[in-house]
Amino acid sequence: MKHLHVSSKLGAAAVLGLAALTLPCFAGTGESPIKTHWENVCAISDGKQLIVTTETGEVVEGYCISVDVNKIAIRTLDHRFVQVSRSALMKLEMQRPKAHQLASLGRGVKKGLHRGVQDLFSPMAIGGMVLIPATLAWGAVSTPFCILGDLFATEERRREIKVTALDPPVSNHVAYSH
Repeated sequence: MKHLHVSSKLGAAAVLGLAALTLPCFAGTGESPIKTHWENVCAISDGKQLIVTTETGEVVEGYCISVDVNKIAIRTLDHRFVQVSRSALMKLEMQRPKAHQLASLGRGVKKGLHRGVQDLFSPMAIGGMVLIPATLAWGAVSTPFCILGDLFATEERRREIKVTALDPPVSNHVAYSH
């Protein structure tokens, strides 16, 4: 009976350890806002769709074209150009595509293996001998969980962008142009 009790504790510990190793496959649901300066908003969005909400509740969806001191220029999904005044901005979010956890895991395994091979041919050879099998084991254990994460990731995620050191802007309007 005592043997059964010990093995159930080991099993529980193994499940918890496995969950901790694969947690990055399911990460990202409670992300904190990105904090950046106003002039870096386009660089932060890096071609991802922005959702701009104004004080009046108007929502503009599109891609950042440029930012100047008083406004942000957005190319909307229907290819119009919209300028939103900085003072009219209530909320700024970045649309993130569905999770691609398996691809992310593949990149992590590739980096780990690359580093392990580099270490093999250096004074850190012992580290490479440990890193290569550990990376392969991590990839093998995490793969099914990442596949499940990808299969059940049904919605795109939004991440808020918080502008730091917001200086008072000059005007308060939204301008459309064709």
